[in-house]
Amino acid sequence: MSCCAGCATFGLPQCEPTGYISTHGAYYAPSPNIDAKDEHSERAILLLTDDPLENSRILADNLAMRLDCDVWVPDYFQGPPLNVYPHRCLRRAAGANLGAYKWIKAKLCRILLLMKNRPAVIDARLSKFIKALQDEKDYLKIGAVG
Repeated sequence: MSCCAGCATFGLPQCEPTGYISTHGAYYAPSPNIDAKDEHSERAILLLTDDPLENSRILADNLAMRLDCDVWVPDYFQGPPLNVYPHRCLRRAAGANLGAYKWIKAKLCRILLLMKNRPAVIDARLSKFIKALQDEKDYLKIGAVG
């Protein structure tokens, strides 16, 4: 199966993120047409992703450039995403049996992670983040995509 260069990079340029981590713990990609660091756009977008790593940051920079608005990538899981712990707990060689201890440990990791990041907790974190953005930046419009 052949693949073009754009498919391998998901159409995003191969570059380093240009934004920065704000005091809220979220990645901030400011609108490129704003000169002063204290100024901001009238509009903002929240890019909600389960894995706020480099690809999400490059995507946020690209959205900020194309839409001429500020883009925020909040870390609403406050740490690793939901899909990290089970894989680490279940590492084993192919064909090896999973012992009872490792199975219980993997299930407990998953349950604790789900309890820490249940919908009510995530909603409260995002509401707090949006309220802080509105108080600090005074945006006219805030949208979300994810």
